[in-house]
Amino acid sequence: MVTVRGMRSRGEATVPSTIGVEKMTNPFLRWDSPAIQATLETSDPVRTFTKLRGRKDLF
Repeated sequence: MVTVRGMRSRGEATVPSTIGVEKMTNPFLRWDSPAIQATLETSDPVRTFTKLRGRKDLF
């Protein structure tokens, strides 16, 4: 995979990204990740997303 730094050094666009990269890096698309659910202490999809959003508001 080409790195963002390499792409930027060549003047190439780095956004939008692919859906695959977004799914790997965007926690809002990984609500079903056991690690994220464990951190947020919930397995409910809506509650997981709500807690993620609440943390973003505080970031």
